[in-house]
Amino acid sequence: MRRAAALLAVVFALPALAADPPKPGGVVQMLVARIDGDKLTSSTSSTIQKAVTVTDKDGNPKTIQVTETITTTTARELKTLKATDTDDKEVSAADLKARLKDGGLVVFLDGPLPAEWRKRFKSSVLFVEYAAPKDDEKK
Repeated sequence: MRRAAALLAVVFALPALAADPPKPGGVVQMLVARIDGDKLTSSTSSTIQKAVTVTDKDGNPKTIQVTETITTTTARELKTLKATDTDDKEVSAADLKARLKDGGLVVFLDGPLPAEWRKRFKSSVLFVEYAAPKDDEKK
């Protein structure tokens, strides 16, 4: 009986899901970033559990669980990035450097972010994504 009820719930929910197709977008990362020279740098930390074999005081091997914190720092060339504000207006490289010299919140985009989502962030947030270099920079 439970299976039949669950199946009916799924069948009735399908038309509602099909009526609202997903909006375009990509991966969005919220980072604390800063400017180092001509690079935007950010660090992320994650913890992992791993088993380590140690020798006790009697010389017997013993396996213990340890937690390790791994920090990964990513540096991105500023000339390959495009920064925008919550109104989707481009932020100049000089303004970007000034705003992030001591660090700040950055939303790193992998694709377009709908305007209604941008408006949900504080006005101090910067949106950063990769951009093709301008023609005069290629020469």
